[in-house]
Amino acid sequence: MKKSHYFITKAAVVIAAILLSMIVGSCKKDISDPSLPKHTLKSDCGQSSYTLWAGQNINAGNLLVWNDETNLYIEYQITSTDPNLALNELHLWAGKDINECPDNNNGNPKVGQFPYYANPTSSTPAGYPYLTNSLDYTLTIPLNDIQASCEDIVYVAAHGKSTTETMWGAGTRFVPSGGNWATYSTYTICCGGATK
Repeated sequence: MKKSHYFITKAAVVIAAILLSMIVGSCKKDISDPSLPKHTLKSDCGQSSYTLWAGQNINAGNLLVWNDETNLYIEYQITSTDPNLALNELHLWAGKDINECPDNNNGNPKVGQFPYYANPTSSTPAGYPYLTNSLDYTLTIPLNDIQASCEDIVYVAAHGKSTTETMWGAGTRFVPSGGNWATYSTYTICCGGATK
């Protein structure tokens, strides 16, 4: 009886060790980033993709977000073959505190007060590129402008308009019940920069 108990105990220890090594081995490992010795670059750190919804339930394309050591990049990418969903204009706000996003008394965002704007003939801030490609447009926001750094969570309110529909990047509704369907996404700043 003692012998069988010994073998069962030993087998349980071996199985537990195998399971533990499988769990530890499957975890993502950090990679040292020589440019930021006090930080690590996550091996899964990279571009985040959110659906760009038109009219609440039409998949118009993607909102891609990534960063390098100095800038946050947000790309509107229209992949729909419907020509009516091409962008005519866009408004964007990004920051570390969603409560700083311009809104009205009901909590709905005021896109006309967003700091980034583009259409085919004008843009904000001054000198920012016009919307010359209605299917693909990338905004570059210096991380210093939004006071964001390694591992900070950034909120992104990405609004677009086509000839027929309003668009928002997938995420959380500003006003959970009632109000309009405006949404914001969240992105974590990658240490040392993400890869697109």
